Amino acid sequence: MTKPFIRISAAAAIAFAATAAYAQSGSMSDVAGPTQSTVVTFAPLGTPGGGTGGVSGGVSGASVSSTAGSLSSGNVTSPVTGQAVPPAAAQQVGALMSGSVPAVAQVSAALTSAGAPAGATASLTQALAALAGATSSSSPGLVTAAANAFNSLLSALPASFFAAGTLPPQFLAIHAALVQMVGR
Repeated sequence: MTKPFIRISAAAAIAFAATAAYAQSGSMSDVAGPTQSTVVTFAPLGTPGGGTGGVSGGVSGASVSSTAGSLSSGNVTSPVTGQAVPPAAAQQVGALMSGSVPAVAQVSAALTSAGAPAGATASLTQALAALAGATSSSSPGLVTAAANAFNSLLSALPASFFAAGTLPPQFLAIHAALVQMVGR
C-alpha cells in the first residue's frame, strides 16, 4: 500500500516542478552591450490521463504505435520551439520506440555528447525502447515510465545542454513524442 502512495507523491512532486533553461539566441555587436536571450522551458510531463500519478485512460497501444509511426515518417514539430524536428533525428527516435537496438545507441550518443548524464539517458532510452512491446493494457504504464524517465533526465541536465544551437534534435523528438502520448 505504501509503494503506490510513494509513486503518486513522487509523480505529483515532479509534475508541479518546472525546469527552465536559458539559451542565448543572439547578441549585440557591442561586447559591453546587452545580450538578447530566449527562455526555452521544458516543464515536467504529466502521466497518461492527465493526472499526476494515475495511469488510467489517455493512451493506448494504437497511440504508441501511431506516435512511433509519425516519428518514423520524419514529420514532427517540436511543441517547445514550434519548428520541425530534423527528419533524421525524428526517424532515430521512431526507430528507438520501435525497439531498434542501433537506435538506442544512436540516440544515447546524441544526448550524452550534448552533456546529458549517461545514467539518466540510459534510463530514458530503455523506457522508450520498451514501448515497442506496448499493448492496450500495458501502454499506460510504459508511457508513464517513459515520461518519468524524461522528467528525471530533465532535472539532471546541465544548463549547457540548452545552449543556443546545441540542443540535440533527438531530445526535441523525444519530447514531442511523449507530449503526444501523455496528451499534453
